[in-house]
Amino acid sequence: LASMLPTLIAVWYVANLFFNIGMKRSHALLPDVMLLTSLQMMAGGLALPAAFAFGSDLDPARWWAWRRQLTVSSVLLLCGTLCTNVSLVLLSVSFTHVIKTCEPFFAMVI
Repeated sequence: LASMLPTLIAVWYVANLFFNIGMKRSHALLPDVMLLTSLQMMAGGLALPAAFAFGSDLDPARWWAWRRQLTVSSVLLLCGTLCTNVSLVLLSVSFTHVIKTCEPFFAMVI
């Protein structure tokens, strides 16, 4: 795994870069940051129950056992989303996306 770590970080960085490009385009279509975030959270909130309903490999019993790790991860994701929304409102969109693209590196440091 240690030999694959640089490759995994690079893939994470590139995926984050493409995600941020998509986010920039979506902000051009829906300039209201809170509306866009609400739609994204709603889509994520519907995707997991749909995956359970259609018989995916996700086992809710395992998720219940991992609730502490999932809660910590979810809170950190929510904090990142809130910080992104604040920066999108207060700063320019391009500066925010440059910082967001570096998120994998900051996450590795933390």
